[in-house]
Amino acid sequence: MSVVSIHHARWPPDLVHSSTGIGIRVYTRRGLNVEWAKKYWKVALTGGAVALLLVIVAPVFGSTPVNADHLRLVDGQELFFYGDDEPGGATVLEQFLTTGGNTCEITLVGDSIVSLDSNNEEGNVKDPGTFDLGLGVKSKGANGTPCAETSHPEELRIQAADGQKWIELRLDSQPKQDAWVIVTLWDEGVQVGATHQLLTGGAIEGYNTSNGGDPDEFIKDTDLPYEATTGEYLAGYSDANDNLYIEACANPSDSGPDSGINDNCIWHVVSQVSFDEVRITTLEGWGSIAIEGGGDYGGWDPTAYGMDGDSWDTLFYRALSATDDAYSVDEDQVLNIAADGVLG
Repeated sequence: MSVVSIHHARWPPDLVHSSTGIGIRVYTRRGLNVEWAKKYWKVALTGGAVALLLVIVAPVFGSTPVNADHLRLVDGQELFFYGDDEPGGATVLEQFLTTGGNTCEITLVGDSIVSLDSNNEEGNVKDPGTFDLGLGVKSKGANGTPCAETSHPEELRIQAADGQKWIELRLDSQPKQDAWVIVTLWDEGVQVGATHQLLTGGAIEGYNTSNGGDPDEFIKDTDLPYEATTGEYLAGYSDANDNLYIEACANPSDSGPDSGINDNCIWHVVSQVSFDEVRITTLEGWGSIAIEGGGDYGGWDPTAYGMDGDSWDTLFYRALSATDDAYSVDEDQVLNIAADGVLG
């Protein structure tokens, strides 16, 4: 059997809550690109295949349902939803993205899951819009597509409703024109945690060159579907500044508009603090970004690539609230209540 030995992996791993219990999530790249692994994870390989040996408490990847707010943008389904079933289920909250007349400006209709906003207080920036199964700011994007893209100085803001908090994101992102994407996390109007950046296409070389360092500092993926992770505890991902996390994703070169899966990146944004708002923009002069919800993946099977929720949806993972994991007992008693996913 082939063996992989990870000498500098992410630790501690996430404790991840789902309806099936509490499990451990460890981040690695699908297929584990060997050159990337040598540089960032110092992986020793034996044989032709890679096996990661890990004992987990409960299944995490590919489990349904997942404790997250979903954004699904596919033909016939353009909505945010949350619950233990697919849209249309009796227990599912649903919030639909609608537009009217000749405008692509979004009106949200249905249950309260998120609100959408932009930095429209700056005057020349429009409101959020949707077009061709993409979510962005209503102004023209870098390649001329209105509504579905966001580029500097525009900023798309997605806010959790009704006091809900998030702890992690999985963005189905579509970067364009060598995009250098910036995501910041906010809680009650204050930025929290790290700034997360995603390099694509020519921005990868742009970053490497600007730092005067190794031209292979960030290595391009060549395997579809493209995927990247930024976040705390990830060896090799962070800049010298501990409050900045950068990774390159996919896109050996910019694919141009409407190239299906070839210009999409599944971007995992991992935070160690909860937040209630996501702000998305690009670095000035470096492309644009559309947030999508699985519309470009066609016949690609998400379960074959370990996608949470068995889908390509954009996911906003909900943080556990105090009522989810707080239990009390008299000091001379043993806590033995079988709480779902905690004791049994």
